[in-house]
Amino acid sequence: MKISEDIMNRIKSVGRGNYFTADDFADIASPDTIRQNLSRLAKTGFLVRVANGFFHYPETLPESDIRKPVQPSTYMYEYAKKYKFDVVEIDTRIFDILNAENPYEGETVFLTNGKSRIIRFEDTYDIRLVKTTNLNYFKFQSPHTASLLYVASRIGKDNLTRKQKGSIRSTFYSIESSKILHDLQFVPDWFREIV
Repeated sequence: MKISEDIMNRIKSVGRGNYFTADDFADIASPDTIRQNLSRLAKTGFLVRVANGFFHYPETLPESDIRKPVQPSTYMYEYAKKYKFDVVEIDTRIFDILNAENPYEGETVFLTNGKSRIIRFEDTYDIRLVKTTNLNYFKFQSPHTASLLYVASRIGKDNLTRKQKGSIRSTFYSIESSKILHDLQFVPDWFREIV
């Protein structure tokens, strides 16, 4: 019981809205013992098991025990931060805007510099991680820039129609102007010519 109390006390001291793995409690007990205790705390509702080995101490609505909803993208950014890799969400609706075949229909997709894989969050929804070696995707201030560039690259710069280029241009210029100026530094020349 002492280990469980030590874990709970540490979690409470860090505060609601934070995320935890067994590594955060390595000084308390062995990794297996910590994982078992974290799983037990999730079963009681004290923690939320977000993904395998990844737990959330949820914020609650004011004056209640009702958990504040968390967007899947928030989980993904926190998960990536905890496990030290980068991600950027791809708005798969860009495939539709460009009238292109969408290989990710109905999926939530993130580009990553980590491994390609699917991560299941809260045993409810999956997020697909797609590995990229182009690290500029992680420098953009607007995720729309990353989405437009990713979809345009999948279509192929030489295969883009005049209409698709027009859609890229109009969608790109709907982004906040300060972000456009920043993001233009990191797009390839062929994309810069389109916009």
